[in-house]
Amino acid sequence: MTCSKDYRCDYKCIKVPVVVGVGQTQCLLVNEIELGATALDILDVITDVKIDSLHICKGKVIFNATLHKEIIFKEDETHENCNITRGPVRHVSVDIPFDGFVLVDGACPDDDAQVEVAEIDDDCEFTMLIDDNEKVQEKAIVTVCIKVTREQQISVKVDPCNNACQDFFCPEPEDDCDNDC
Repeated sequence: MTCSKDYRCDYKCIKVPVVVGVGQTQCLLVNEIELGATALDILDVITDVKIDSLHICKGKVIFNATLHKEIIFKEDETHENCNITRGPVRHVSVDIPFDGFVLVDGACPDDDAQVEVAEIDDDCEFTMLIDDNEKVQEKAIVTVCIKVTREQQISVKVDPCNNACQDFFCPEPEDDCDNDC
């Protein structure tokens, strides 16, 4: 389609989310977890961080979160009269609540917040058997990153021919409009 000389761009108002800022924090979590049996060895620890709620204040975002841990271990059932160690593989699941806040310059209570990252740093978690191997002491650093956005109304040029211009260029009326949109 060829545009005529009186080609005019129309403007439409739309609302888009605009990033106000991003904040990050780290939380050190230290917990003792009862296993309910004597452990011979910890086989695996599976973790998941879930942000339960966010509350935006002026310049800050407060969060409530839960660290879910699944501890898989071999139970020790050593028999005194033999050199055999037997025992079932067991697990313990625990939810550990924690909270914190991040600083976000410019954040206001009416803004929106999204969790960008909520995870345990891989190199910063360890599990240690304590109390005659009947408890586990867990230490982990959790990183939380939150983005704050605000809706902003902007004007966008719209092609009156209802065609999408490939380069989103809207020529001014004095330009030659011989190119197809």
